[in-house]
Parts: sequence; C-alpha cells; structure tokens
Amino acid sequence: MSEKYLYYLVYKLKTSSTLCISDESTNVDDLYRKIYNFISDKENYNIIRKRYTIEQIDNILNTKFKGFKIFNLDGKCELMYTTKNKINYTLT
Repeated sequence: MSEKYLYYLVYKLKTSSTLCISDESTNVDDLYRKIYNFISDKENYNIIRKRYTIEQIDNILNTKFKGFKIFNLDGKCELMYTTKNKINYTLT
C-alpha cells in the first residue's frame, strides 16, 4: 500500500493546549504561503505532517472541511514549521 504525507495548518493560542486545524493539503508550500509572514505574541500557526495511505488521504480531502476542528497529535505526526513570536523592542 502506497503512503504519502498530508499536511495540516494548525492554530494554537499560546495560553491554550488545544490545537485546531485551520486547513489541510498534500502541498506544504500552499500552507506555508498562508503564514510565512505571520508574527504574534498571542498565537502560533504550525504546519504538521502525518503519513497516510493514498486512500486515507483521498477520504480526508473528499470530506467537506468545516474549518477549525480539533487536532490530536500522535506518534505519526511531525512538526514541519512554526510561526515566530512577536518581538517587542523600543528604538533608541
């Protein structure tokens, strides 16, 4: 059975442990383009990849995505990217 990665764009408030899926794709670049300039001191976006069979990915992507569903990490997940913290400083 052939396997492939599915990438998740996951949102998290820094004051919470809950991860929410905001988007999913088989193309990591599509997700990265959505967040590459995002900087915040209150929230993070992460790109997480998980390996599935081709049939599982087809089923996931063909199910209507309702947005911001809870993401549960497991041993098959790998963090690919996380957004940066906002740096506060004063010019002198």
